[in-house]
Amino acid sequence: MSDGKGYLTPDPPDPPGVICIKVFIPDDKLYVAAFWGAYQFMTNWNAWARDPLKKGREAARVWKRAFEMSRAHWEIFKGDCGDMIDNLRTKPLNPCILQAKNDDGEWEDIFDAGCCGGGGGGCGEQLRLSGDTIERYDPSCDCWKPAGPATPPSEIVNTTPPFQPSSDGACIAATNFGSLIEGKKNTMAVAVGDVLNFGAWVLVAFDLVAEFFDVTHIFQVLSLGLTALYAELQDNYAEVGAFDIEDRSICIALAHYKNDGTMDQTGVDAMLADINTEIALYAVDDAEATAWRYVYSWVKSAGPQGMSMVSTWEGITEGACEDCPWSYTFDFRASPQGFARGDYDGNPLLNPGGQYVPGQGWKTQIIGDRPFCWVRFGIERSEITGYTFDYTGVRSGVGADDFNFITVPGADVTNAWINGSEVLHYDYDISPDLDYVEFRLDAYAGESHPDCSCVVHKLTVFGRGVNPFTAALPPV
Repeated sequence: MSDGKGYLTPDPPDPPGVICIKVFIPDDKLYVAAFWGAYQFMTNWNAWARDPLKKGREAARVWKRAFEMSRAHWEIFKGDCGDMIDNLRTKPLNPCILQAKNDDGEWEDIFDAGCCGGGGGGCGEQLRLSGDTIERYDPSCDCWKPAGPATPPSEIVNTTPPFQPSSDGACIAATNFGSLIEGKKNTMAVAVGDVLNFGAWVLVAFDLVAEFFDVTHIFQVLSLGLTALYAELQDNYAEVGAFDIEDRSICIALAHYKNDGTMDQTGVDAMLADINTEIALYAVDDAEATAWRYVYSWVKSAGPQGMSMVSTWEGITEGACEDCPWSYTFDFRASPQGFARGDYDGNPLLNPGGQYVPGQGWKTQIIGDRPFCWVRFGIERSEITGYTFDYTGVRSGVGADDFNFITVPGADVTNAWINGSEVLHYDYDISPDLDYVEFRLDAYAGESHPDCSCVVHKLTVFGRGVNPFTAALPPV
């Protein structure tokens, strides 16, 4: 049921596609600004009726994608509603040559403007890295010539942490990065749509990185795959501009920023691996893959210093990481991992219950005649979505109506362990906010079963938002 306020949302709120509606606006910049402001209202969750399933939030995301698609078209065509031309392009690495796509989908040369001199689209501005030297394409000889002396990469210097160590620093940094890279991606797509040559496009697409390092360093770090990326964008720049990467970029970056808003080389390398995983979700020539390849190149060129500096670049002071999934694994074979036994029910008969066995994990302990273990680890209040237990259970002497339990906080139903080495996963239907992680092993259901036992070797905790363990771990 909706609360009657806001527009109604369909079910499901995310339709499979979009439609195009041509609208007419009085030709004045104030009217144009008013139109975009009214249109953007649809991207806010409070434009949509409230309901228990929070479909308004999803509706806002759907409309944001449509809004960004419209903005990308506007930035390219500036109000010209003519059909988009998608069968003409300038030739990669030689923008003096105009190409057209034939009936077989192949690009053919149709016009050579090389004889037009300086008016021929800025020929000769193509750049590439060869060893330690930046080279410039010279169309007069159809060859590459050095653009300057060989220059080694700039030194990477340490960056002053922008935040005090806290659970919010990584989220704020990731949110700034996500906002920045979405805008940079759109700027990059528009630059290709404006038919900038390769050299000029690189400087536009990576201008923020250029503020951290000299241009030579950018080409030292970037792969030669940039030329392929440039060619791809000539085919799909509008689609790349319309593909929203902000939310996913925030979540990817969140996993690799430190709490003080910095990122080291290990974090950058791990983030690049995650971006490659994102690229692999799409076909090679998909616009989505092109967008993520740009993100990969940008992060690679920025490195630890650049990624640390952008953590405050957009001026965002409140993070938006509440939907980001995370996981953390405790390997009890290595240590108790900071978990401790306790009388958490106020029942002195069961206190203390459980024992740590080095090399194995947390194991039930006979309390009276009852195999029992209850351990807990305190965290900052966080949204927990599930657990996975790697354990070995022994159910000797248990009848058909008796159960051995692994219980987790917030669960309405307990989970029985069975004989042998097993993996048990538990997901929450409604994810609770908790300020602790615990598990309880109990061989009791009306009567005790002293011949039963259970040992948990490993525990993986899943959640959303900021990973609470990054501030507290590694545990002692």
